[in-house]
Amino acid sequence: MEIITSKKEITHYTKFLKSSNKKISLIPTMGNLHDGHLSLIKSSEDYESIKIASLFVNPLQFNSKEDFKNYPSTIDKDIKILQKNNIDCLFMPDKNDILPKDFENIKLPWGFNNLLCGKYRPGHFEGVYIIVKQLIDAINPDYMFFGEKDYQQLLLIKYIHQEFYKNINKLLIISCPTIRDASGLALSSRNNLLNDKQKTLVSKKILDIRENLMDLKTPLNNDDFSIEYIEEWNLSNLHSQHGLLDIEKKLNNKKRIFLAIYVGKVRLIDNFEIQ
Repeated sequence: MEIITSKKEITHYTKFLKSSNKKISLIPTMGNLHDGHLSLIKSSEDYESIKIASLFVNPLQFNSKEDFKNYPSTIDKDIKILQKNNIDCLFMPDKNDILPKDFENIKLPWGFNNLLCGKYRPGHFEGVYIIVKQLIDAINPDYMFFGEKDYQQLLLIKYIHQEFYKNINKLLIISCPTIRDASGLALSSRNNLLNDKQKTLVSKKILDIRENLMDLKTPLNNDDFSIEYIEEWNLSNLHSQHGLLDIEKKLNNKKRIFLAIYVGKVRLIDNFEIQ
């Protein structure tokens, strides 16, 4: 597996691949890899392509310095995992190289700053937007893979694709189902910040929410567990609120529950389809 740390070098590398008529799959990550990330890599195996994973903990998408500082980092372990899973290249840029010198004035559609996580994390999606565009412009992938657990982020990726890349290249955004542990808890790097007691608590609470939906919002809160939001959304409406113009027909009448919770100081998100 080749490891590249320079944006200039990754651009040179991918231009060479394209000149050789190679397709490129990009799996963006912030490291601390788990089975959720591996499911994205597994999905990429369905596409004949050179597999590139990126690893960059994006400071622009954190709302507090403490949260950024506490984000789990396991770089050596991550490299071994990627090698074992046949990734061809790891792009691991330095922040001074990947962060743009001049930040553009970003105006995202209304939903990204007023709905779900956007309402509670000002500037978060602008931060994601900046780095995702940097990755796409540097690597020029044919396929990108994202998990549905970060559903609003997935909407942002689709919006970026719609606005900048839909008519320029044939980039495909592939969404992959949320991966859960045996208890039903959605896999997340932040789960590593929980102790066993907290993991058991949050698994039970989320199961209660899934089974009883929104009726449990008030009595669920206690000293160890609190709900930031639980919301039900029709997906066609949710997409349109985020500026997505081509609403897929298959979304008609589909609904999801979205939630953000705190277990101690650890914030977790989840979503699931309902009938």
